[in-house]
Amino acid sequence: MAERKRRGHNEGSVHYEESRDRWVAAVSIGPGKRKKFYFKTKQEALKKKNEALRELEQGTLATGPQRKLIDYLEDWIENVHKDKLRISTYVKYRKLIKYIVDSDLGDVWLQKLTPEQVRRFYTKMGAKKDIGGRGISSKTIHEIHGVLHLALDNAVRWNYVGRNVCDLVKPPRIVSREATPLTLEQAKVLLNKVREHRLEVLLTMAVVTGMRRGELLALRWSNIDFERQILLVLHTVD
Repeated sequence: MAERKRRGHNEGSVHYEESRDRWVAAVSIGPGKRKKFYFKTKQEALKKKNEALRELEQGTLATGPQRKLIDYLEDWIENVHKDKLRISTYVKYRKLIKYIVDSDLGDVWLQKLTPEQVRRFYTKMGAKKDIGGRGISSKTIHEIHGVLHLALDNAVRWNYVGRNVCDLVKPPRIVSREATPLTLEQAKVLLNKVREHRLEVLLTMAVVTGMRRGELLALRWSNIDFERQILLVLHTVD
């Protein structure tokens, strides 16, 4: 069955490779360099050869070396994108990337990563429990999606992959978690803990009024008669 089919230099080739028991589609990507794809049937190999030639002509054929996602992301964040980020953003990106590389997705070959694998990863993340017993929030999964999308955009530019699979995956809808108010006893314990702390007044206002962080931080001394109102607040929780 050692059939071989060769064509011109720029038309690629399809042949059967006995040692692998596979059909091979190959295209030339440069002097002495060929990109090969392996299939069980000749028909699959012919189809891939034609697709690869079209992608080569359009400049979208992935011609870079095979790399696992974990290795690519490490290289990307440290040697490509780090200098563009503030330190706080870099630290956040590293934390988000850790979710990816610690999962099964990290061991996937970059060029073989599929939208379905990414979708399953997001689903698994949503069901995963953190130290506090809660699932990873939908907001965090959106942030993971954003970093992965950014990294794969670079992989496309470098011809490591022919497309960004994140374009075909929608992260879960962001669902805000409802705040659980403190009981009276919990409020008293908290305020006793922060007695004489530099943020005692701020925390007391937060507990008693239910004001949000932004609202509290926007307060000015001119907005509040602290001498009377804070005494009243403290009296309320005593």
